[in-house]
Amino acid sequence: MRHFLILIMSLFLTQIYSQETFSKTIDLDPDARRNYIRDMMMVEDKIITQSIQFCPQDSIFFACGTMTQFDLSGEIITSKYNYETAAYFDGPGCLNFKDNILYYSTNLHQDSFKKTTLIGYNLLLEEQLSQSFEGPESKSNIDNQGIAIIGNNMYIYGNVNNDSGVPRFNTSHKNQSGRKSTMEKNTIHLQVLNLILITYKRHQTETLHSILQLNSPNGASTGFNGTQLIKIDTSGNVLDSFTFQGTNRQPNRLLVTSDNRYVFSSTRNPFDYYDSAPPGRIHNMNALMDSLEWSFILPNDQLVDGKHYNLFDFIEAQNGDIVACGMAYDNTDTELATGSADKNSTWNGFIVRISPDGEIKWLKLYKNPNNLLSKDDYGRFRPSRLNKIKELPDGRLIAAGDIFVNNTQFAAINEEETEAFHLWLLMVDAEGCIENYDCEEIIRLDQSEDLQYAIGSEWIYEKYIISDLTQT
Repeated sequence: MRHFLILIMSLFLTQIYSQETFSKTIDLDPDARRNYIRDMMMVEDKIITQSIQFCPQDSIFFACGTMTQFDLSGEIITSKYNYETAAYFDGPGCLNFKDNILYYSTNLHQDSFKKTTLIGYNLLLEEQLSQSFEGPESKSNIDNQGIAIIGNNMYIYGNVNNDSGVPRFNTSHKNQSGRKSTMEKNTIHLQVLNLILITYKRHQTETLHSILQLNSPNGASTGFNGTQLIKIDTSGNVLDSFTFQGTNRQPNRLLVTSDNRYVFSSTRNPFDYYDSAPPGRIHNMNALMDSLEWSFILPNDQLVDGKHYNLFDFIEAQNGDIVACGMAYDNTDTELATGSADKNSTWNGFIVRISPDGEIKWLKLYKNPNNLLSKDDYGRFRPSRLNKIKELPDGRLIAAGDIFVNNTQFAAINEEETEAFHLWLLMVDAEGCIENYDCEEIIRLDQSEDLQYAIGSEWIYEKYIISDLTQT
């Protein structure tokens, strides 16, 4: 009996510690060019990504949206693309799931103007419905940014530009000193560059949250440039907001935690305009939007590694930790050994894990090898980024991003012969580690010199032409 229990325990531990981790570089379609990841989500035990590519049609390449379903080993099950559904390239999220329908919101050009299109798929990625929506004003363009679902309601969000190209903005807000004031209508013209909605429920009250980058009109030498956090109800009424000044040179994402704190990034301290830093600062603001619980700059030494960061996604882990991903510029591997950039300096995907109290538990950079060109002439690495991250029930983290080329590498590549832009899937354990690699701050993914394309025996490729309204 004792030996039997030992055997059972051994099998149990083997099951725990045999959880797969990997890094895979994937060419979704050998005939298409480029790849830009837009969104990723977990549905049951499947990984679903949505990418933008340039797909061939009658000897011409058109932007198209590609939906791909992977298993937890990173193998492709199904991949399909839709012509005329090339969503905004750097949008924060366009996928959502409810009642066995996978919803995808995107842009569709019709009559020289952008419209929002909502497409529904079943879990086999077979189209179930398609509906297009016009902007609130005639001759208005919509840059679709994503979709949120609360209860039985669906919210599609993004940017709307009218004839002048500059929407007018009016709201009550808290300024950097925490005092409330009101912008007089039409006296300040703010261009909405990015709108991200995160939803949560508390005491049966449904609310949505957004983060906006605010810029003065093009060509204006004066005006307000900054960031605004907004809390609204499901009717669009502003419940609270916070605005701070300072141009943000990176994409942004707002995470509302389970205890209603706000996690976001910027290059300036929201309460001190003169406190600026290289990109890579993370803030945790309290639920009242009137103080920071913690704020720090990700580790960097400009004289040694030259690190600076762009943060693309935040999630709250099951234990309350904050996990973020993005891209980090790094000079660690330069031949000059002075922190100065050379051919081996590059952008790399990174993941950082932070405790609820604001302590960095670990930070990992993942460097992808240059296996397209001579390393001596074009550097050891290809640039990469991680755009989306999710946590699995067993604690592993799955991130999706892109591997591409820098300007020097791109000049040496013929895109008709060599695909230089790839989808990147990265599965790591709860400590950010990958099996068969030393778990250090910088993990150099140079074990294989050859690209591995995870096509699989079940790969399916289909083309869809989207009509204005189709329902099956």
